[in-house]
Amino acid sequence: ISKSEAKQQRERNKEDWRIVDKDEPNARLWIMEVESREAKAITPPEWRVSEYKWLKDGTGFAAIATDRPHSDQWHDRIYKISTNGKFTELLSPKGPINALDVSPDGQWYSYVASPSAGPEPHDLYLLPSTGGDPVNISAKLDRPIQDPVWSPDGVTALAHDGFRNRLVHFSPKGEVKALTDTANSPVAFARSAKRILRSEEHTSELQSRGL
Repeated sequence: ISKSEAKQQRERNKEDWRIVDKDEPNARLWIMEVESREAKAITPPEWRVSEYKWLKDGTGFAAIATDRPHSDQWHDRIYKISTNGKFTELLSPKGPINALDVSPDGQWYSYVASPSAGPEPHDLYLLPSTGGDPVNISAKLDRPIQDPVWSPDGVTALAHDGFRNRLVHFSPKGEVKALTDTANSPVAFARSAKRILRSEEHTSELQSRGL
């Protein structure tokens, strides 16, 4: 049996997940004109783009991407990608990152990352849209951050506090304001400029489960 035939046999038997994963193509980013429905690819096929957000001026995207998607090391970077497909690297973090977003004024990119090399994203960071050093705006709180959402005056997010959650607001200057306490435990929320819609578990429900 040839090497190629042996490889195909392993893939059919699912004996070698690394080969199957390596051969799986990466999803590419395409720009489509709504009226004409014409579309063009703006990322190469060898790149993996895991998250992306339109820039406020419409000239491109903020993205978490890598040109080494099959590596067993962390190689995700934050890029500015123009509508012509030009990549500008803004940050090369040491560990995993997620929850990328752009501030309403376009001056900041927010994301969640580990303060060290991993293994889980934990802290909320702000990165100037022009590049530079990121700022850990949740360091004083020292709680895992989830689902950050921008409003005109900063970022609102869920902060895990033991077995419960709190809604917390962060200003770009690093000021921290608790919007709920641990008496209730929000599990999700939606934010407008002046209002927050949230779903939560009340103290009695948490106590019934021993939390």
